[in-house]
Amino acid sequence: MYKHFLLSILIILLLSVVGINAFSLDAQVEEIYFKIVKGFSPETDPNTLDADGNSIPDRAHARLLDRVLRDENVPNHEILLSIYYFNWARIKIDNTLGNRCIALQQIYGITCDELERFCAGIITIGEPKAIQYFVQGALSEFGVTIDLKNYNLMGGIYLRGSGDLDGDRITNKKEYELAEGDFDLFVEKAITPEEHPGEGEGYPQIDENVPLVVVPPLNLPVNYGDLSLKTYRDGVYTAENIGTEPVPLRVWILGEPEFHIIGDTEYLIEPQQKISFIVRFQPKKYGYYSAILVYEIYGKRYYSYLGGKSSVVVNIFSCGIFNHNSSKNNIYTYLPDLLFIAVITLVVHLYSKSPSSRKLHS
Repeated sequence: MYKHFLLSILIILLLSVVGINAFSLDAQVEEIYFKIVKGFSPETDPNTLDADGNSIPDRAHARLLDRVLRDENVPNHEILLSIYYFNWARIKIDNTLGNRCIALQQIYGITCDELERFCAGIITIGEPKAIQYFVQGALSEFGVTIDLKNYNLMGGIYLRGSGDLDGDRITNKKEYELAEGDFDLFVEKAITPEEHPGEGEGYPQIDENVPLVVVPPLNLPVNYGDLSLKTYRDGVYTAENIGTEPVPLRVWILGEPEFHIIGDTEYLIEPQQKISFIVRFQPKKYGYYSAILVYEIYGKRYYSYLGGKSSVVVNIFSCGIFNHNSSKNNIYTYLPDLLFIAVITLVVHLYSKSPSSRKLHS
């Protein structure tokens, strides 16, 4: 993956050095997409087809990519343009159609150059199901095979439905929902950061080389709040594989035993699949607690910080809104009730001794 990233950057540098206008490209991916759908599947509506199942019509996604490649002012334009150039050059190497390109054009009205530009676009967007449907599936019918390990799939960090092109913490999928089906409005929303997004749902990958999206995200400490000793609170954590290969994941807790994982701790997450697990906070004594949730992937570790506390006040006024566990009965469990009774007794005693109380009774 690092090799592909460096080669992509090198392409941009070389093209700029030799004086070619490498910073804008009219790839016409949407136009070619329309021709391919009509040519290979005339009964399919190109305006509603969603081959990757990400809730963004493929035509709208193609329009977004065209804008990214054409407009130098779009966020992440340079890196995505370099990734596209890299994939375009690679597909030209892998395209072994040769003389069959003539037949392709005569039968379907599509040139090999258009096919290559379109395939490069789909691979750059990086949706695994779309790559399987449009690229691997279609090319295999003509006897062309490609190995995705030779391509740069990092564009998906920004362009997938679960990605965030403009960095405003609103996923591209959510941007399309907010556009209410308007393709042009979707493109504008996807490339224009919101200063104070109220609809945000997007989270970055755990690492640019690891296609996992974890929620809550790593840079957001998790506060379990103030709990009674009689109670516990469960936090749900998810990890989604947005890549094209299975990803092994192991999770565990570093720190105080008041935090512990409920359920499995080792997973093999398949592409486009999501797993979830629970971390429970169960205070045993009054005080502040902290721990670290560790994600280990391919031997590399990533960390999420956890915190919580238990205090006397919350025990007095606890109304039982959390899950209870009565197996830990000790002096700390009953202290809030005893303290509450003592306070009430003291108030009644003081009131009975006050002059106003004696006058009232007399």
